Amino acid sequence: MVRAWYHGGMQNNRNLLVGIGAAVIIIIIAAVLYAHAVGQGKAPVDLGTSAVATSSIPAEGTSSTSTAASSSADGLPVIPGATVTPIYATSTGSAGPKAPEYAKPLSYAGISADVAAAYQTSFTEAQAALAKDATDWAAWISLAQLRTATGDYAGAEADLTYITALYPKDPTAYANLGDLYANYEHEPAKAVAAYQEAISLDPVKQAQLYANLADALIAEGKTVQAKATLQAGIDAKVVGYQSLETKLSSLQ
Repeated sequence: MVRAWYHGGMQNNRNLLVGIGAAVIIIIIAAVLYAHAVGQGKAPVDLGTSAVATSSIPAEGTSSTSTAASSSADGLPVIPGATVTPIYATSTGSAGPKAPEYAKPLSYAGISADVAAAYQTSFTEAQAALAKDATDWAAWISLAQLRTATGDYAGAEADLTYITALYPKDPTAYANLGDLYANYEHEPAKAVAAYQEAISLDPVKQAQLYANLADALIAEGKTVQAKATLQAGIDAKVVGYQSLETKLSSLQ
């Protein structure tokens, strides 16, 4: 749900400009998450990590175009208009992967009443959507963002992991997993693996994913590999590669 969105990787204090034109449920959550982040000094899961699809899931063999647009805290753009790889459930019903308990209530400890009320509204909408269709991509992304915002990182990880099982060609869940591991659970090795998978699936090849991967590698103490990652994005002239040139120069 292409997250929540930009932090530039491992920074703890980062601002978010939410992508426009995404699914209504995602827009509502992203706006609330941003307001909560300002009050709490902690940014939410980013929607701008990769192209955001809408809540309408295209049939296999079709494609959709994201209208998401956001920018990072340092002004680096996340390119809008990305054509998203067809997103469809590859397995459903009893034969499919076991879904997390989507009705598990949110915890609002330490969250103001007005923010909690907004979260609950979005949570109720996600529950209604999943009650109708247990494979609803946008609803699962929304639920994962809500769980992240309310501190249920294990729940968010379960939701995002389930999305990767249902929609293995979707880079968004992997990108959001990378953000969760890097910026909330502080597990850079897992973040590296998630970002690498997102990059391999991203049809547009956006520079921000390369930057995030580089940050995760730096957090692991692998600066040489981080530089190589940035150079690879530059050599491939990925979308927004100029930002990678700037980042690489800062590491020299």
